Formats: sequence, structure tokens, C-alpha cells
Amino acid sequence: MLRQDSQSGQEDDNIFEQKLVQVAEMHGELMELNERLQRNLIGKEGIIRRLYMDLEALRGPLGPTEMDIHTQIISLWVPSVFLTGATKPYHVYQVHIRIADEEWNVYRRYAQFYILHKETKKQYPVIAAFNFPPKKTIGNKDAKFVEDRRLKLQQYLRRLLNHIIANTSSLANAPTKSLLTSVIPFLGEQNEPPLQKPSPKASIPRSQNSPQYSGL
Repeated sequence: MLRQDSQSGQEDDNIFEQKLVQVAEMHGELMELNERLQRNLIGKEGIIRRLYMDLEALRGPLGPTEMDIHTQIISLWVPSVFLTGATKPYHVYQVHIRIADEEWNVYRRYAQFYILHKETKKQYPVIAAFNFPPKKTIGNKDAKFVEDRRLKLQQYLRRLLNHIIANTSSLANAPTKSLLTSVIPFLGEQNEPPLQKPSPKASIPRSQNSPQYSGL
């Protein structure tokens, strides 16, 4: 009788041990599956970020209500830069803005971008962390440097615009030119300084990788 009880207890122990092994194996498989799912998720998030950046490069900043097809989107480019000024030449950056079917250009010097950055970050301190291209005294007429600055100013303006839109419900819901330029006077055409037409030699060509815009 005792021998039978001992054998029965040993069998129970063996069964319990087998169950533990099965549970451990299942747990390992679940951990491996979870790890694969996490890797796939991270990979897909990376693809979405790249597609987002590609889309933004093609048509300007994406608004906070981008998925709403009825929302009018504010698009912004800095498509060109040219040298002007007879006695003391300086570079001027073209800023092109579009809201639905309305579009316009403004022309700004780097110093005006700098003032915009300095003044706007007083109202929105987070803008101080945005990547604004620094001043440069020597070599600031170099074509490669100017083209690089153009791209960085475009990225900066788009990020600034996105942030202001996200914090201004009227712009997010029903943007108009008059509303946008009242919120960001930098983008308005008022008091636009007279500029000389750029000569072919003075123009800084856009890189081949820059997005083309047929409306200019």
C-alpha cells in the first residue's frame, strides 16, 4: 500500500514537472513572439516617420487635423535664394505660402528670419530648441553654404508653423491668408522691401534633390 502511494506520488511529481516544463516553453515562445512584434512595430513606425518626412518635403507642413479631408492645409516652401543689392550685396530668401487655392510669396533676409526666431520663442519657449541655422560672418556668400541654409530655414519655418498651428485653434480649423499673416506677420506682404531682380549669375541654384514646385 505504501509502495503504491509512493509510486502514485512520484507520478504526480513527474506530471507536475512536465507541466512546468510546458509552461516554461510556452512562456519562452510568447516572449519570442512579443520581441518579434516589437521589432516589427518599431520598423513600421520608422517607415511611417520617413513617409511623413517625404510628404512634408513635397508639400509643406502637416497640420494637426491632417486626417480631416475638409481641413485646408497651409503649405510652405523656401524654394530659392538670390543675391541682390548693388553696393553691398546680400542674400534674399523666397518664402512661398499656399492655403487651398490662395498662394503668395514674401522675400526675407536672414536677419529677418533671426528676428522672427528671437521674438517668437518669447511667446513659445519650446521654439528655442528648434534647429535654427546660426549666424556666420565669414563664408556666408558661399553657394554651398547658402543652399544648406535655405534648406535649414525651410525646415525651421515649417516646424515653427506647425507648432503655432497646433496652438492656434482658428488656424487649425479655418486658416486664411489674413488670419495667418495676423498671427505671423513675417509671412505677410505688407511693407515688402523693393528688391532687384536676381541675375542668372547671382542666383543660387537649388539642388537636384530639392522638391520641385510647378506653381512658381
